[in-house]
Amino acid sequence: MAGRELAVDAVLEGRILRVGQQIRITVQLLRLPTGDVIGAWEFDEMFTNILALQKQISEKVALRLTIKLNENEQKLLAKNYTENTAAFEAYLKGRYFWNKRTPDSFPKAIEYFNQAIELDPTYALAYAGLADVYVVMATPYVSLNGRKGADYWDKAKATALKALEIDDSLAEAHASLGAVYASGDDVAAHREFERAIELNPNYATVYNFYAVCLIGDAKLEEALVKVSKAHELDPLSVPIVTSHGVILCRLRRPDDAIAQFRKAEELDPSFARMHWGLGMAYEQKGSYDQAISEFQKAVKLSNGGIVALASLGHAYGMAGRRTEAQQILGQLLERNETGEKNPYYLAAVYAGLGEKENAFAVLEKNRGNFASGLMKNDHLFDALRSDPRFEALVRK
Repeated sequence: MAGRELAVDAVLEGRILRVGQQIRITVQLLRLPTGDVIGAWEFDEMFTNILALQKQISEKVALRLTIKLNENEQKLLAKNYTENTAAFEAYLKGRYFWNKRTPDSFPKAIEYFNQAIELDPTYALAYAGLADVYVVMATPYVSLNGRKGADYWDKAKATALKALEIDDSLAEAHASLGAVYASGDDVAAHREFERAIELNPNYATVYNFYAVCLIGDAKLEEALVKVSKAHELDPLSVPIVTSHGVILCRLRRPDDAIAQFRKAEELDPSFARMHWGLGMAYEQKGSYDQAISEFQKAVKLSNGGIVALASLGHAYGMAGRRTEAQQILGQLLERNETGEKNPYYLAAVYAGLGEKENAFAVLEKNRGNFASGLMKNDHLFDALRSDPRFEALVRK
């Protein structure tokens, strides 16, 4: 069933039996759709050598398939990023919580990546993972929250550079650094993304990072190519499937976007950005009740994230529910005073209310404090698009 959904020719099926510190892994490589066994292996090892087992399994499957690996692929297969099993386990937990993308999961991801680093200070992958957490936390468009720490970008850059200091050939670290540079230096960002792809063309996250960067550049067709590649490589990643839907939404293909978001919902119905994306797609279709329902879920799941809250306020305004929209506007203005400033989304609520002068006043006052590329194709600002001042704001 899983193989058909993923549209692959073969699947690797495994069973794990653990008794104390002894572990037995039984692996079968099955051809689809017939289910014929291509190869079968059994591995017995101590749990402390789980990393060696991982390498053995990879090598035997590659040999059985007579895969011709290039030099870089051979190096990747043979590479041990850490010899510390506990560090490896902590790293995996860090990635698990990073992928959940919730306000509660980010501190847990940081805790586990730091734990991995404490156990193995030369574990470059753990530094790259830590950088990725800070990147997502610093990107409201992805985390749905406002910037609550001006040092997130600094921390992301420092940890990505530390990973590269340990291992300059680590694709994950180049991808992390590219995501950092994407906040202000497109040339450097693209250079790092391309280097990551050169080092490991099968690393799905770099294509997702690249796609998000291209959204900010208003290069949506290119972004769609990148995110489609990410989706192909990792079809079960909720963040990647959601990014795919977001880009389709920005291309004004709401029905296609909704189909992608529903796939993400099957994988994780509590993923806040997926519900936010559904709200955006329904709003494009003029289905305001459905949009409002999805935005309300996104607000709850993101603990009142500014991006989700402002999107709900915009939808209320478009639906003619001015009282609710004004209430959200008041909340945003209060939070603006306490340091959670996000002029882009504050202006979006004004636009939804039809208060164009207030929207332009916020945007013009804060010119340079938001990504103009995002605004170019964002339906939240359709009410402003015919005004000559809008073109001046989005012109780079």
